[in-house]
Amino acid sequence: MNQYYYSPATGKTYSGYQLQALFGINVETSPVSVINSRGFYPVQASTPDFDTGLYDSTYTWSIVPITGGEGAERVYTPVAKPLATAQENGKDSVKAKANALVDLGACACGYTNDLLTAIASLPEVDRPARFQAELLAMAKVGLKLDLEIVAINAATTVDEVNDIVNPPTGTINLSRTGEDLNAATFSAFSSMTLTEAGTELFVPGTSTTISWSGTDFPATVAAFNVGDYAIQLRQVANGLVIKEFEVTTTPTDHDF
Repeated sequence: MNQYYYSPATGKTYSGYQLQALFGINVETSPVSVINSRGFYPVQASTPDFDTGLYDSTYTWSIVPITGGEGAERVYTPVAKPLATAQENGKDSVKAKANALVDLGACACGYTNDLLTAIASLPEVDRPARFQAELLAMAKVGLKLDLEIVAINAATTVDEVNDIVNPPTGTINLSRTGEDLNAATFSAFSSMTLTEAGTELFVPGTSTTISWSGTDFPATVAAFNVGDYAIQLRQVANGLVIKEFEVTTTPTDHDF
């Protein structure tokens, strides 16, 4: 791969051949520090850290330290695409993710999607029990996909679409005392568009919703039914489940 060099003076990049031909700089024999002294900076690899299906990108140049001197790196800024375009691209993205999950599940169990689809077409009473777990897992993926598509269609901004297509990632610390939920905190939280306040905890067993206080999800008395300790991290705006966890009495960091 050819190395290019950025010049702040001209705002252009040049190949090593062009530096030799136009400026008399032999990049094969000149250390980075010398190339820097002539006003050129080796271009460093960089890519947008946001969804380019939802956002166009503009960039500015930044001079950054590298071994032997300084290089130039593109710093990308997202610019929202038209909402209708982002919605279509977002739906394509969640469909692809759902298809990949179904394919992965089929591979893991050793059955093909064609086989499971054929079994699913049978009346429920005629379906062999051995396939039920896989069929249920596939159905859950499909139901989640339907909710995502509905939410994308209802989104009024590209950022809302991004929240659905690219849900936040991080770590949450959860624990309980008996049936009471202890205060829950994020150990890490990463999202371009969604904040911690845009999430909530929901306990399906008791239909209990716990909102972000600004620092944590507060301790909640009788959050759980006896023996049922499932809890969901959801998006407030649309109720979409980011991930479901099983809460134990031992404080545990859960990835999402």
